[in-house]
Amino acid sequence: MTDSSINSIEVAKDLNQQATNYCKQEQYDKAEPLLKQALAIYQDQFGNEHLDVADTLDFLAHLYHFLDRYEERESLLTQALKIRKKLLGSEHPEVADSLSSLGSLYVSQRRFKKAEPLLTQALAIYQEQFGSEYPDILIGPVNGLALIYCQQERYVEAAPLLTQILEMSQRLFGNEHPEVATSLRKLAFLHESQKQFEKAENLYLQALEMGQKLLGNGHPEVVAVQRQLDNCRQKMLA
Repeated sequence: MTDSSINSIEVAKDLNQQATNYCKQEQYDKAEPLLKQALAIYQDQFGNEHLDVADTLDFLAHLYHFLDRYEERESLLTQALKIRKKLLGSEHPEVADSLSSLGSLYVSQRRFKKAEPLLTQALAIYQEQFGSEYPDILIGPVNGLALIYCQQERYVEAAPLLTQILEMSQRLFGNEHPEVATSLRKLAFLHESQKQFEKAENLYLQALEMGQKLLGNGHPEVVAVQRQLDNCRQKMLA
């Protein structure tokens, strides 16, 4: 590699770092041209199939999430997935990252048939590589699959995933945290949907008490839980 090439790559790394700093400040319009410059340098130096190219495509796709540019995001994530599969093999964690990101995009667009196999593959890879030791990695695809199953009224499949999400949230955040309250609320809704009203009521109460303590009575999440609890109790009396 020539000195010129080394210098170009260092420039690309610096551009990526500047883009990272802008993203932290939510100045996405300033980050985008820097990432495009970095991508062009990597492609010029390495060709289109290189891990630095894939990583920059992935970074740019992440940025487009915040800019609501979903078609471009899908294209970039698909390109990054293809490169990573070819260079790393189908079972690599970075391939799972791409699968999870693309699957999550499809979930947000309610394209569940496309999302489910991608999230299932991502989860299988993560479990094979890491077991249950990294809940922060596992929770993304598990959450996506649980949402799909609930939307499709596949409650038997959703139940163990929502229980797993609750356990992972507790491991990540402790027993009292808004994310834990949200997980309790989701699990309560599942039981309510299956007419298991006593279980649902208990979980709604836990979510409500936690939300009131952490967020206050007037918070929209707390108000929503209270409404769901009231509806559940009405069904119990019907």
